[in-house]
Amino acid sequence: MANVLIVDHQSSIRKSLTSSLSGDGHKVDEATNGKAALEMAAKSRFDLMFLDLELPGMSGIEVLSDLKGNPRTSGIPVIMLTSLLSAETEAASLRLGASNVLVKPCSGSSLETMVRIALREGEDAASAGLGGTNDSWEGARTEPPAYEDREEEVFAEHSGVPGKFISTGGRLTKLDTALDGGLPVGGLALIEGPSGSGKSVICQYLMHGAISDGWEVAYFTSERSAQDLGQQMGSIGLALPSGVLQDELSVHSLHRDSSGDGDGSPIDDLVS
Repeated sequence: MANVLIVDHQSSIRKSLTSSLSGDGHKVDEATNGKAALEMAAKSRFDLMFLDLELPGMSGIEVLSDLKGNPRTSGIPVIMLTSLLSAETEAASLRLGASNVLVKPCSGSSLETMVRIALREGEDAASAGLGGTNDSWEGARTEPPAYEDREEEVFAEHSGVPGKFISTGGRLTKLDTALDGGLPVGGLALIEGPSGSGKSVICQYLMHGAISDGWEVAYFTSERSAQDLGQQMGSIGLALPSGVLQDELSVHSLHRDSSGDGDGSPIDDLVS
């Protein structure tokens, strides 16, 4: 059983989540705003927090930043809640250390999966000595959490010379660490998830890390042009230096036949 804090200004969302989580055996507390959430997190032990992005007054992003910046609460896994998912808000949430972003209303299957993953992250954080999941606040860390040390190591590894791995260059430290340094060069990776789950955002982080590390990148997409891609990356803090689109990055458009009568497919285009 886990102690869960739900922070959302909508009573219907709190009620729905409380019902689902209590039904799975978890103990649930609720807060309606960011200030109350921070006060509760400082006084009580929580194994998981659901945090609404669109909170009145103090936004969910501000609350998340405060949580992750406090050694006593930095280890609490946080699942962000939003009514309308965008690449920008998802990227900002993940960059600040959120475990995941969940679109409201929350379905049973995705909710159960995210809770299981987030609780495992919390256990890993506790075993690594991060704050937020210990039974007592005594002895809480006063130095920066371990993932910040790892971020410095990842940046130090990136010297502008192509290596054996492709990573986000320390921008998504949790992902780089989970991949033991990144994706192995010459390998094949499959990123799965429903529409709007952030697959393209992950690709853009990896692409930016590859370019920063001295690789040339060919990006095949059925969704955006080179200019659109550059603007999208810039909007989430991944702006590319001038000239990169011509020298290090080539974007190739894959066209789907909307009628379904065409002989070719995006995969055929990619292979050719």
